[in-house]
Amino acid sequence: MSRLLWISGLLAGTAACGAPPCPEGSDGRDGTLDGGPLAMVRLPPDLGAACAARCNGPDDCPPGTICTRARYRDEEGHTSRFELVCLPPAARGRAAAGACTVAGELEECASRSCHEGQCVVACARDADCLVGQRCVEVSEDGFTTRLCWYADDALERPIELGTHELRGGEATAPLVFAVPPETEGLGLVAEDLAGHRFPLTFVELRDAEDVLLFDLETILAWQDTPIRWLPLQTHGAAAMLAPGSTEDRVRFRHGRWTLRAGVLPGSTADSVRVRLRALPTAAGPGSLHLNVHLAPGLGVNAASASTDTRLQGVLGTVEAIFQAIGLRVVARRYLDDVEPHLSVVDSVQGPESEAAALLRGAVGEGLDVFLVRSIDAATPTLGLAGGVPGPFGEPGTSHSGVIVSYDRAVVGDGTLLAAQVLAHEIGHYLGLFHNQEGSPACAAGERPPGCAPFGGQDPIADTSTSDRNLMFWALRTFEDGSVNDELTEGQGFVLLRNPLVSR
Repeated sequence: MSRLLWISGLLAGTAACGAPPCPEGSDGRDGTLDGGPLAMVRLPPDLGAACAARCNGPDDCPPGTICTRARYRDEEGHTSRFELVCLPPAARGRAAAGACTVAGELEECASRSCHEGQCVVACARDADCLVGQRCVEVSEDGFTTRLCWYADDALERPIELGTHELRGGEATAPLVFAVPPETEGLGLVAEDLAGHRFPLTFVELRDAEDVLLFDLETILAWQDTPIRWLPLQTHGAAAMLAPGSTEDRVRFRHGRWTLRAGVLPGSTADSVRVRLRALPTAAGPGSLHLNVHLAPGLGVNAASASTDTRLQGVLGTVEAIFQAIGLRVVARRYLDDVEPHLSVVDSVQGPESEAAALLRGAVGEGLDVFLVRSIDAATPTLGLAGGVPGPFGEPGTSHSGVIVSYDRAVVGDGTLLAAQVLAHEIGHYLGLFHNQEGSPACAAGERPPGCAPFGGQDPIADTSTSDRNLMFWALRTFEDGSVNDELTEGQGFVLLRNPLVSR
């Protein structure tokens, strides 16, 4: 019998073989993958009970078919075994890592197989799988098969999305990657490997059910998207946090995601090498480790920092603010590495500013905090963050940390004002916008900078416009001596899903 006829029969859902491919009285399970008749197996009734070729991976299957897992059930409907077979894909089924249910796997998945909410395919090696997955042994209902799935430490590993050569105005092709089931948040990072010269941007982000979570054209028209992110001051690095708000706005789904990123138009005619990564995270209580950089002239240095009453009071107050939502903030190390000319930061805008130069001194493996005498920008500034959110533990970029005025002449002799400013900037860096902006909300037809877009409020439903909230646009002091330092449950939901939070 010709190979062509054999393939034709397989694609039709039957096997037309000269010798019986599934011998009478046998289900063919004693065959081998040698291309002969005994390499066939009879499919279960819900797949037509025809004969199909066995496989160990995609290379074993003819064109137009995929190597997948067929589920066999006993009379009571329980899984009795699995077989890896070559099958034509289901016409309207989702691709690998698409969302599915076991009950609907035959129609919902192109592979006709679902595991823990994601469509799965068989594999022989890691290269057969989506970025973010590995070829591993997967157990289900007491049976083990080799599938594209996730390593045990998947939540501890960044998903590398490659390095891409781009020019100004160019974007990557859609980059497909897989997010493991335990994931509850996702950090996305774009980095210009040549340094800090060019403004990077995210262009589009879709989740496992193909929901459009972010679209650059929409946000540039000052229309909100489910994930609010603004391509402002992104020279050299950009970061985005999903979901970035609570479940009433964005329901986080694990599985097959798609990202496009690029370089903003008009920035360069030269080629830029952009590295892209995704960082899956869990949720729940955790710790944020700080690298505290101390500028000259503050009356405290790295040697005295751990016993300095004022500094430890500030850090203790910051920890108390965040402890209310389950985040422990701990100083990991103190450093005397701020250049004397940067102890007063005179400029904050752009990659050549003193603020950018200071932040490029970040050491990573935590959040870098730079305590300086003052920030004497064009507008009086108590503190600033490298982004909303900032890059997740990426050292050496123009956005790698927060800067806080610490001089007594600026924030007083006590600890409360300095602690509020530091906590506020940490909130920004971990992904929180102002709950209420200082400018009036844009009316219909108006656009920034004369007004605040998106109603002048953050995307989190429970923050309201309270001036007692930590993320109110201004530092507030009240008659009882307190400051605005409150966080809502929704803000905690966002903070605890940042990749910088360790567990």
